Amino acid sequence: MPAAKKHPELKDFVRTKSESLRAVLQTVEKVLDHDVNILLLGESGVGKDYIAEAIHACGRRRDRPLVRIDCAAIPADLFEAEIFGFEKGTFTDAVARKIGKLEMAQGGTIYFDAVTALTPNLQA
Repeated sequence: MPAAKKHPELKDFVRTKSESLRAVLQTVEKVLDHDVNILLLGESGVGKDYIAEAIHACGRRRDRPLVRIDCAAIPADLFEAEIFGFEKGTFTDAVARKIGKLEMAQGGTIYFDAVTALTPNLQA
């Protein structure tokens, strides 16, 4: 009988000597197997995307999609259509149904990057 597939652990993704990052990882470990929203805050380049990927890979949603959304790359007037999708004929250029990012990630993880690039109305 083949050995059971071992799921990755957080320590497989992140190795650090930093006490502050270890504290973050201890908090992350506590929520891995719960259905909760996680807000990762930090300056550009600190590794929020890497932590989000590790959370997904090690958590209960690991076998579902991880959908990354770069908010800065989506024009404001198309943001709603990208996130929620649209049906054929909804607007002039809607020649076919398009699945939104939220539907793509059903049961998985959504990582919104660069949320601060969105207008305040879209952030609300």
